[in-house]
Order: sequence, then C-alpha cells, then structure tokens
Amino acid sequence: DSAAGTAVTVREGASMFKSRPRKYGSFCIMLNNLDASSPSTLGHYWNYICPQFSRTHINFQRVPTVDTSNPFVARYIPTADESFVVIRFENPKGIDFPYLLSMIHDSFMSRANIIVVPGGKMELAMQLILTPMILKLMDVRRRALGLAGPGGA
Repeated sequence: DSAAGTAVTVREGASMFKSRPRKYGSFCIMLNNLDASSPSTLGHYWNYICPQFSRTHINFQRVPTVDTSNPFVARYIPTADESFVVIRFENPKGIDFPYLLSMIHDSFMSRANIIVVPGGKMELAMQLILTPMILKLMDVRRRALGLAGPGGA
C-alpha cells in the first residue's frame, strides 16, 4: 500500500515540524497525517497498538544485544542469551526490587520503576513478579465469594 510506504519515510523538512509535539518526536508527525479510519494505513497501529504500551501495568520488552539493523544479513532471530528484558512497572508501589535483584543474577535497575534482566532469566522474572500478584487476586476473589482459603475449612 503506498500510504503505508509514505508513512515510514522520515524527512527532516522544516514544514513537517510546525505542530510537532515534543513528547512523541518525529514518529508522531509521520502518523499524524494518516487517515485513522482506513485499516490499510498505519492509523490503526497508531490508535490501537501504540497506546497499549503506556497503559500496561507491567511491560516486558525483549531487547536484542546483537545487530538486527539489516534483515537481509541477520539469518537468525536473536536468542534469549543475546538479549535483555526490560521490565517496566507503571506503579512500582509494593514491588520488592531488592528481592528481585537478589533472586535474578545479573539484573539491575535502570530507573526507579524499571528492572533489566538477562534474556535467559525472563521466565524466572515473570514467575517472581506475577505469582504473588495472581495469588493475591485469587485471595481477593475467594474472600469476595465467601469461600475458605487454601487448606481451610
């Protein structure tokens, strides 16, 4: 589709940046002029896919540490050992970061609400982060329904 091809072309023209919001940079300008009602353009991507990244409570993003810039040279998808996982918490309140850092070898904090773990440790990180949350949700449900706790009468 020619509209999609045009949208991914970035030109640093002065007229392009007349109303550029600083928050989103040039990517916002590229998609600003798209017809959002047409599913054949990137308007759908801009309106439905992009917002989900800022609306998630916990975002797991795998970032390769090898060159992936040329898809014609890269023959394989980077393995877990060739990547990091950036885990962003929308609200870090109640997250025990010192515990996570001690349990996940070679992990580190890049910001107050972001922990970075080696790619091979993603499953462990998900278990350590999500298991207590799931158990808490199940306990809230159990109490709301008036059911006994696990092992209770």
